[in-house]
Amino acid sequence: MHNNEGVYQYFIDNTERLTEEWYKNLTKNDPKGVYASTDSYTIETIKKHTNVA
Repeated sequence: MHNNEGVYQYFIDNTERLTEEWYKNLTKNDPKGVYASTDSYTIETIKKHTNVA
């Protein structure tokens, strides 16, 4: 297997977990920033855009 194929497969297999970790670790204290939202629809939309496999 080519190295890039292994990396690709890793991301495909772990997309949801990586998205959740990414979102959990964002700095969300900028009140004007989209990541500071507490609206569940906005949060899920951000995660869906990130979690594209």
